[in-house]
Amino acid sequence: MSQPWLYEHRTNVASQTGEDGVLEKIFERIGTDSKFCVDLGAADGHFISNTFNLVHNHGWGAVLLEASRGEFGPLAERYADRKDVLCLNEFVSVQNSLDHILAHTPTPQNLDLLSIDIDGMDLVIWKEMEKYRPRVVVIEANASMAPHVHFVQTDPSRHIGSSARALVETARQKGYELVAHLVSNCVFVAQEEFPKLEIEDNSLSTLFTSPFVPTVVSDLDGVHYLLKEGPWGFSGAVWSNDLKAPDTDLACAVRAIRQLQGRELMEVSVNERHGHVAAIEYNAEAEGILRNFVERMRGYHGL
Repeated sequence: MSQPWLYEHRTNVASQTGEDGVLEKIFERIGTDSKFCVDLGAADGHFISNTFNLVHNHGWGAVLLEASRGEFGPLAERYADRKDVLCLNEFVSVQNSLDHILAHTPTPQNLDLLSIDIDGMDLVIWKEMEKYRPRVVVIEANASMAPHVHFVQTDPSRHIGSSARALVETARQKGYELVAHLVSNCVFVAQEEFPKLEIEDNSLSTLFTSPFVPTVVSDLDGVHYLLKEGPWGFSGAVWSNDLKAPDTDLACAVRAIRQLQGRELMEVSVNERHGHVAAIEYNAEAEGILRNFVERMRGYHGL
């Protein structure tokens, strides 16, 4: 089944993969109660922000939390003149929960939007949130995990994140339905609001959009390779059953372009002993992605 109408409205003001346009359309359909949002991992308040458009351009009130002092300075400066926007330099954890922090702020219990993007414990932090029930939630998922993978990060020292599948299961337990998967963000709406969006099939397999799920292949010598395209470019053929150093991003991308030549399959050379990994399907946009990456890298290195 094709993706729902909501995906046609993916646009970015400050967001990364269409969240701004999707959120505007959601609130057009379900309306707003408080015009108030909470952004955990707000950074400088603009770069890859899911709340900047609503706060800056639509006058929403907000609590914006950022743990990094370096990012917090520009964030606080950006909204220094807004009495309805509270910026907090707080590190949120299971011990220092959102419920605890927000209790000392003017956040309404029925806030319209919660955005969580902290590159790790996002799901656990949301799961522990009980006193506040946002009507819409945007939360980061690990874009390299396929729709069938259930993984929850519980170690705060890591920067892995949880899978979209785990987010969906937790969301339903908390009374939410998935309405969009935007590469590395899942968008959920409270179940009582979900019918207003008229989405017939909101299964993760239908809504999933990430192109960054790696593929594992094996050669005839029993060596396994991880083929991965990441958010910032093609990362190459990485040995997955030993610790040999992978090719550099630039070298691998240049070689892959030479071998694409408009074919529907590509071959990725690995080394002299093991030859190449043959007949790997690639996305129709792969060549363009590779070429853009190479140009960026060449510009960065002054080549």
